[in-house]
Amino acid sequence: MGTEPFGPAEFLTSEAAQAEYVSAALETGDAAFVARSLDVVARARGIDAVAVGANADLATVLQAVRALGLRLTADKAA
Repeated sequence: MGTEPFGPAEFLTSEAAQAEYVSAALETGDAAFVARSLDVVARARGIDAVAVGANADLATVLQAVRALGLRLTADKAA
């Protein structure tokens, strides 16, 4: 019996869950994880992928965020 890789997209069934997933990725400060989180949300919505790499510029990230119907916000760090 083998194992299969975990695919979070199938569990992100609501827009709220998808937004929380991206927010959690942003909190890590890991650019690669943020890029992957946008791709996961795209797949959860039935979109093949969004073109955001780990070294994408801010304009590209914002374009992907808007395309997914999300927005970025800032809070004061603890």
